[in-house]
Amino acid sequence: MGPDTPNNSEYEGPSVDARILAAARHNVITTDELIALDLSHSDIGYRVDVKRLHRKYPEVYAVGRPDLALDGVFLAAVLACGPRAAMSFFSSLRKYELRGGGTYRIDVTAPRSIKPKPGIRLHRPLSLDDVETTELDGIPITTVAQTLLDVAAPTHRMNMGKLVHEAIVNELFDLRAISAVLARNPTAPGARRLAEALTEEVPFTRSDLEVATLELFRSFSVPKPDSNAWISDGEKLVEVDFVWREFGLIVEVDGWRYHRSRWRRRQDAAKTAALREQGWTVLRFSEFAVAGTPAQVAAAVLAAMRGPRDSE
Repeated sequence: MGPDTPNNSEYEGPSVDARILAAARHNVITTDELIALDLSHSDIGYRVDVKRLHRKYPEVYAVGRPDLALDGVFLAAVLACGPRAAMSFFSSLRKYELRGGGTYRIDVTAPRSIKPKPGIRLHRPLSLDDVETTELDGIPITTVAQTLLDVAAPTHRMNMGKLVHEAIVNELFDLRAISAVLARNPTAPGARRLAEALTEEVPFTRSDLEVATLELFRSFSVPKPDSNAWISDGEKLVEVDFVWREFGLIVEVDGWRYHRSRWRRRQDAAKTAALREQGWTVLRFSEFAVAGTPAQVAAAVLAAMRGPRDSE
């Protein structure tokens, strides 16, 4: 078949463009992926000219419109740096929701052969063999453990105790994974500071929300529960806020600060589903319900004690 000229593009375009859109990830696609869809370089050039594709980096395009959502911005930067690249450092912290920040420059760890690119802050270690990566929402990214090691370098002046605490709160902390990364990289610039942060005492006191919930139970004559208990979800032990084992009932209270992210809400939903599969009745209440409608919260808990209930 010849080049995709404007004439035959008008004939073929809709089906071809639909395949391009389906193949794109976060509305991003590369030249190699377009060629795999049987487009020629002239076909690609034509679509750039008519603004069906928008070049973000050499051989990396946004599909349909030039602006990208945050994940698209991240993915485009990683793809621009080759198949062994991964998002890293402060961009990874933002993706893991451990830190905010802008997207003026995207941090990407890549082979030393990759040349600098506008808008990308390249990190090119001597070897990628000891750089631990994974994939999150389809985006290659350094693991939480590797990210913490990277940003722990003294030049970044990060409060590593706070970062470790946030990782624990968001259920991203894995001591074995961090220890393994430290063992593989004992001379990394951030190794000492990260190791020291692991030894710091992180205060874990019952939150004000949990205290308020216990007071709510007392005020409405709800039997006293076990607090901060560990329950099996069928695969592992998970901590729950309140449990009445004799009633097969678990109550979780969700504070806005630690349960507002989409990632955390997905984790909460998965945890609830797993516990219900084990036969538990699980009720979840927001801090606004505890503070604003305590009588309704107490009534729901007492009703669940009288019989099975499947409720949020």
